[in-house]
Amino acid sequence: MSYYAIDSGTVGGMMQYLGQLQSRYRSESSKIVPLRSAVRRVFRSIYEQNWEDVAVRDIDLDNIMGSFRETSGNDFGPATFTAYQSRISRAINWYMHYLEDNDWSPFGDAEVELGALNRLLNGSYHMGAVQARENAAEMVQYPFPLSDGSMVTLQLPKCLSSVDADRLKTFISSLVTGRK
Repeated sequence: MSYYAIDSGTVGGMMQYLGQLQSRYRSESSKIVPLRSAVRRVFRSIYEQNWEDVAVRDIDLDNIMGSFRETSGNDFGPATFTAYQSRISRAINWYMHYLEDNDWSPFGDAEVELGALNRLLNGSYHMGAVQARENAAEMVQYPFPLSDGSMVTLQLPKCLSSVDADRLKTFISSLVTGRK
């Protein structure tokens, strides 16, 4: 692999950016590694040795994925193609944001939002739970204010295990867009 400046605007620069994110946000590595893997696999298969030279601004992702389908034949199922396209699209989106603003990060607000969620789940965040209608699962609704002032309601079982709380935290963290 050749060295590409992180701000080169190439696929190689995008890989440098994703690598930097992975180093800086180790806890988010599970979100970054699949992006890097998809970019590497798809672009290498189409452009071979010159895959890192491709200008990101010129990428036509539908065309790239069509070429990838043709070159890979029956090696991958439709779900894999969809996943790769989604991951590459996300990587391009993140990188383009970064090129416009070098301080931008997709994980910019993650710690603040997850900190509030942690307080809610461990009971130190008192929002005045409202008992939902009686049902077999004994669900409780928790109103929760977001940082933009809007209000959401979490409907959770009355007895939530620490395993499910961790799973819920992981799920919600996967929804973070990084926009402030």
